[in-house]
Amino acid sequence: VQTARWRLILALPEPLPFWRAFGLLMIGYFGNVTLPLRFGDLLRAALVHRVQPGATPLALTSLVVERLLDVLGILVYGAIVVSQVALPAAVKAGLTTFVVIAAVAVVALVVAAKSGEALLDRLGWLLDKLGEPRAERVRGWLRGLIKGLDAVTSLRRVALLVVISVGQWLLVAVSMVLVVTAFDLDLPWTAGLLLMVVTNLGSAVPSAPASIGVFHGLGVLALAV
Repeated sequence: VQTARWRLILALPEPLPFWRAFGLLMIGYFGNVTLPLRFGDLLRAALVHRVQPGATPLALTSLVVERLLDVLGILVYGAIVVSQVALPAAVKAGLTTFVVIAAVAVVALVVAAKSGEALLDRLGWLLDKLGEPRAERVRGWLRGLIKGLDAVTSLRRVALLVVISVGQWLLVAVSMVLVVTAFDLDLPWTAGLLLMVVTNLGSAVPSAPASIGVFHGLGVLALAV
């Protein structure tokens, strides 16, 4: 599911074959588990460059869009939890903060996708001060980053990506609910849902390899609510 979504986001001149994209995705996830600060994501972008030279900006933008879709998908289940459980004020404030950040990020990406080239033209005088070779390299990178936002310029594709993201996190939510049930913790099904929401929103911020400590601390917090 994650591979199919990434291929829809990644605006490469030649789309990656499914299993090639799957391999790069798994290498990136392995990097996130073994390296700090989610360096596995940057590793994935570097590997895309090896497959298609010059595609690094497109890959980097796809990572930003992918992370935003993850946050939006998780927040859907956060809204379900809020509607079913009386949460502490601190947890509600945290969820509200993520909603605001996600909304601002969506607006920023849409504006960049629609008006990025015009903005780049206006900044031409500033880039020219870098000197001709360097200015052209920077322009090329910025155009690549803007091109990578093609996925958010089509309403139909955005809707499809959101549906895939919500479905992807549904699988995670079900697994969390089953884990809580399997340990016979005498907690409602919403505890598993809250566990998924809190741990994954917290892990979205770059931290230790595999979010060691962060994941576990947030897990304890979620189950104690």
